[in-house]
Amino acid sequence: MEGRWKDLPRTAGVGNPPTKAAPEVVVVFKRVTVVFLVIVLALAVTAEIVLPAVVSRGVRNALASSGFGSPDQFQVRLKSFPSVRMLLGRFDKVTVISTNVATSTLVLSEISVTLENAAVDMRALLADKSLKVDRSGGGQVSITITADSLKAYLAKNVPDLKDPAVTITPEAATLAGRLGVAGVEIGISLTGTFALAGPSRVGFTISGCRVNEVAVPAEFLETWLAVLKGPDLSLDLARFPLPLEGKEVIQEDGRVIIKGLVGTGG
Repeated sequence: MEGRWKDLPRTAGVGNPPTKAAPEVVVVFKRVTVVFLVIVLALAVTAEIVLPAVVSRGVRNALASSGFGSPDQFQVRLKSFPSVRMLLGRFDKVTVISTNVATSTLVLSEISVTLENAAVDMRALLADKSLKVDRSGGGQVSITITADSLKAYLAKNVPDLKDPAVTITPEAATLAGRLGVAGVEIGISLTGTFALAGPSRVGFTISGCRVNEVAVPAEFLETWLAVLKGPDLSLDLARFPLPLEGKEVIQEDGRVIIKGLVGTGG
């Protein structure tokens, strides 16, 4: 009887140790794991480098297609961790800085917009060259208008005003030039300040007018403005692609700075 039990095959788990994998299989598995991790790491590093550049170019092209200048006028900074979230249009922070942006009235020397926790339609951005912000946690905007850009605006839009000059100080802004009236050339100047004229509008409030260095009575101001045919020195923030709300207008030597907020949405 004992001989018969000895002849029966022994099964695993009944008094026998488990079968160990061959050493060659373990080595191959380790090598495959290392290769896989290296590939994943390489893809992650590539995404961190390539994705911001690709998406930034898409944002610049979209802004240019919207009529806000050429792509090289924009600086775009994107922050999203990890960067692969950009493929889903999710951004921790988006900053766009542009120079010499022409609006329907003024030329903005610089505009800087920062969005927080923004969601962007990536299909529209990359396929249609259209910047559509589906959601934003808000942000800040800063707009700079220099005396030189205002001077260029006057030269272009008020052709009857010769030798236009613009002076900006913290206290006041002065627009001056020479104007021909009934065959007589006179010197004219307007003094005022840039200020908020509503939640989304910035205007130039005139406080004084002088003709040949003589102060013009307030009741004749509209008459002289009609002779000048303007100028319209207002800025409508509502015309921008994003909902902007003006908060503060600061006059410094040689420039006007408009500070505002970007509305939340989505």
